[in-house]
Amino acid sequence: MTTPGEAIAVDDNGSAYIAGTTNSNNFPTTPASFQPTTRGGDEAFVARLGPDGSALVFSTYLGSNGRDGAFGIAIDGAGNAYVTGFTTAPTFPTTTPFRASAPRAPEATSSW
Repeated sequence: MTTPGEAIAVDDNGSAYIAGTTNSNNFPTTPASFQPTTRGGDEAFVARLGPDGSALVFSTYLGSNGRDGAFGIAIDGAGNAYVTGFTTAPTFPTTTPFRASAPRAPEATSSW
């Protein structure tokens, strides 16, 4: 099992947001997370640590039934996270994606 963090961003309060890819079936997620369980294979993930780095404030899988990965993350002034990465499946959950479907796998991006 591997879980590399690919990107990190820090918000105005000092909380760190980490995006990456995991193939772990027991990646730590938090209650009421967007996707608390894996859909199988490689999944993107997004996690937020508190300002002192000791508390996992938020953590979720972010993926489809295909291969997914997150390579970048940015936080705006309102605390919204924008994640970039790839997917090989049309079932990837998106909200206002830059590109809604991939012209050829694995070239797809999503913002969340």
